[in-house]
Amino acid sequence: MSVFSDWIRRLEHGGHAAIVRVRPEGIGPQTLKIYTYPGTPEDDLLDRQRTETEDTHLGTYFHGMMTFDYFAIVRTVRNRDGTWKTVDDWTEVPFPMALVVFGTKEDPDPEE
Repeated sequence: MSVFSDWIRRLEHGGHAAIVRVRPEGIGPQTLKIYTYPGTPEDDLLDRQRTETEDTHLGTYFHGMMTFDYFAIVRTVRNRDGTWKTVDDWTEVPFPMALVVFGTKEDPDPEE
């Protein structure tokens, strides 16, 4: 995946979220949201990428679990004050899926 420093956000209760570009099984690129757990090596990597490096791009491989992004869904159907919006028709949810990262992976073909 490709991670750009400007797309990484620290979460209020720990961990990070980022919008990344991925190529699952060589298909893509696709845009995906990822989340990291606080205190993990992957979370530390995103934090360093966000705050300490001059290189604005990070290419890496992560393991994770795909899930619905509850926060993206709630942001689409509720106002900032917490009241529910009236949704009369299909409403697109930006980034409805996310990858919850739980490990890194070696580059499968370092020569490529």
